[in-house]
Amino acid sequence: MRGRPRNPTVTRATTKHNMGRISAADELEIWNLWVDGHTQFDIAARYGISQPRVSGICAKYGELIPAETKEEIGTIFLEQIRQLLNTFMPLARRGDNTAARTVIKAQERACRMLGLDKQQVRELMDSAAEPVRYIIEAGTVEEAEEILDAIGP
Repeated sequence: MRGRPRNPTVTRATTKHNMGRISAADELEIWNLWVDGHTQFDIAARYGISQPRVSGICAKYGELIPAETKEEIGTIFLEQIRQLLNTFMPLARRGDNTAARTVIKAQERACRMLGLDKQQVRELMDSAAEPVRYIIEAGTVEEAEEILDAIGP
């Protein structure tokens, strides 16, 4: 199987009478499985529910985490990503395809964590002093800044 490595599939016997019914204890177990790295699809199959339902449960528990804790966790994760990049970037530059895929995935993850994967929006004033909205899709902040500089003030 090609693609990203998956954790071992988890299974749970379900019957028609409990299909889709999730207790608070099950929700917590779903959250813990997701945090441990299981895919939402595998978790959904285990509990006999849809992946969007698993996503909703994970979002609900994620909202309970205080902002300060999220910031601390984010800082730790970004440092780990930096360490990965320091290790794999030289190998990728020498042509190692596996290292290159690792670098790309680490960069994508960092961009998502920093919110850089969203469309960059900037309001500019035209000569009539009416706001003009440009939506810029760029791979990096540097690319977005180059585009914005080219458009002008």
